[in-house]
Amino acid sequence: MATGADKITAADVGLRAEVERLRAENATLRQRDNDLVHYLRGKIDQLLGVVGTLPLRAEELDEDGIIAFDPIGIISDSFVQVLHTLQETNDHLRLARDEIAATYNAVGAGIVVLDRKQRILSFNRRLKEIFFPGKKGIIGHTCVSLMCREKTPASGCVFAKVMASGQREATQEWAFNQHYFDVVGMPVKDRQGKVQQVVIVYHEVTERKQGEEELCRALNQAVEAQQNIAAIVSSVYEGMLVTDPAGTLLLANPAALGMLPLPAEKVVGLTLQQLFSDSELAMRWQQAVQQNNAGEPFDYHLQGREGGSRCYQVRMALLHAADGTVRGGVLTLRDVTVERELEKMKSEFVSTAAHELRTPLTSILGFAELLQDSKTFSLQERSEFAALIHDKAEKLSELIDELLDISRIEAGQVIPLARQAVALGPLVETSLNFFRYSSPRHQFKLLMPAAPLTVYADPRRIGQVLDNLLSNAVKYSPEGGSISVQLDAATEHCTISVSDEGIGMSSEQIERIFDKFYRVDASTTAVQGVGLGMTIVRDLIESHGSEITVKSAPGQGTTISFTLPFLPEGHS
Repeated sequence: MATGADKITAADVGLRAEVERLRAENATLRQRDNDLVHYLRGKIDQLLGVVGTLPLRAEELDEDGIIAFDPIGIISDSFVQVLHTLQETNDHLRLARDEIAATYNAVGAGIVVLDRKQRILSFNRRLKEIFFPGKKGIIGHTCVSLMCREKTPASGCVFAKVMASGQREATQEWAFNQHYFDVVGMPVKDRQGKVQQVVIVYHEVTERKQGEEELCRALNQAVEAQQNIAAIVSSVYEGMLVTDPAGTLLLANPAALGMLPLPAEKVVGLTLQQLFSDSELAMRWQQAVQQNNAGEPFDYHLQGREGGSRCYQVRMALLHAADGTVRGGVLTLRDVTVERELEKMKSEFVSTAAHELRTPLTSILGFAELLQDSKTFSLQERSEFAALIHDKAEKLSELIDELLDISRIEAGQVIPLARQAVALGPLVETSLNFFRYSSPRHQFKLLMPAAPLTVYADPRRIGQVLDNLLSNAVKYSPEGGSISVQLDAATEHCTISVSDEGIGMSSEQIERIFDKFYRVDASTTAVQGVGLGMTIVRDLIESHGSEITVKSAPGQGTTISFTLPFLPEGHS
């Protein structure tokens, strides 16, 4: 049996053991609490670092202070705020993405995004409509195969240029299926500046291209029309003046500038009143504008730069605006000087021809009537009457022949010739003898080589030429004088010259001597004639393949020369 001391000792041992166990357990719990506090402090410091707050120091807050400070609650609230902000940002981003997508698809230009290998990453609706409508499975295919429809990019490819330069590149009027596009490429780079994607925009300019082409065509047509009009206006023989309603000259063609008395550089900008010395033309223009009626053409005489008056037929044409008001006009001036002189000469010709025809006809009728009276007149007198009738009939026949010849010339016909070998000396002698007998006041000379001259000509027509030239020499040598015919032989032709010592001619008269109906002196006291002889003479000489020339001066006589070919070899 144990004693009391032994029992205490055992109890104490048990108590001590329990105390040790509790101490060990308490130490374990304390260590666990310290580890937990250390872990929490570390995590709190880490979270505070994330949100930008300085870490907690041990001396600042103990465990109770940490709990009172509630950093986890603060961080939790911060994260709640961050999440709320993120949610709002996501909402804004989603709205922006929708707006961008709507704009991306609503824009009128085609847009495609390509990676570095030209594979399509995205595209808008317009691009699909342009290049591959109805096609599916486009993402991942290269733009070359779908859009260019080639195995390799075409020259000037915008993608290739962007990849090479790393900058914005553009190509104008790229053609695709008869459509034209302005193409712009923009690079998308990473942080290192390397191009990762290329955004390409296709803006269709087909209408602009067609408009430009139509505009160019219209411009070319307008330029061509302007050039044609300018060429026509410049080449028009008639003078053209373009004026405004007040009569100020805006344009004058070269023909008009040559008609006006002022230098060309001073003409444009002047009024019709200033351009023309009298007020007739300007007055008619003002009346035409006021009455809005161009009126009939009229003749206007204008003094030229080198002197001498010219007659112009003036026509007026009014230019109207859309409302019908006169905005200007065109005046054409046609030189009708020759026409008016020709009309005058024709009028004189009719009067002269009537007189020339009436005179022999009167004589023929008168003497024919006398011939019928066989009792009053003797046989000799009646024979003289018959000779006079024959002479007048020949003159009448010559005049009719001249009229027939001139009608052939007017019709463009060649006067028929019966060419043969002609001994020129006797032919000239025959003509001279007639005039020696009919014009005894004049002296007639014939100068010719001793050797006979044989020409190839129509003897009747050459006789007609000689008669005309000798007749004119007699007519225009009223006081008599010497008339000579000279024959000069050359290698292939003979020259026949008829010279007189008469009144002569001025240079202007020489220029017009071969005109139809022209007479050197058309006054009432002038010699008789219808003004056709020299025209016929020139045509007869030219029909022989020869030429005729005139030398003369006022008061110094006239020499008219023409050539005739010698008889060719082999002709008899």
